[in-house]
Amino acid sequence: MPCLHDRSVVPFLIKTLSDSYEKVRKEAARALGYLRDTSAAPHLIEALSDPHGDARREAAAALGELANKCAVPALIKALSDPGRGCAGRFCVRIIPM
Repeated sequence: MPCLHDRSVVPFLIKTLSDSYEKVRKEAARALGYLRDTSAAPHLIEALSDPHGDARREAAAALGELANKCAVPALIKALSDPGRGCAGRFCVRIIPM
């Protein structure tokens, strides 16, 4: 099994963001944030719409780790959803104050 520093796992992790199990999706988002591969940004933005809060939070956290400014509008939109209020702190990571 490849180690998490091996970017060859990114396509697999992106695919796993749509797994039928919430915990698998959550851990895939976490791993993508750890790897900080910006090619995952559009997929993590899509994951902000996950039906489960933990998976959404990990997607928001991963987007913060990527520090990709293209994620800011999606994170700001996520702020308006009561179950996704954590998105604000990840915007702060992306937009220097």
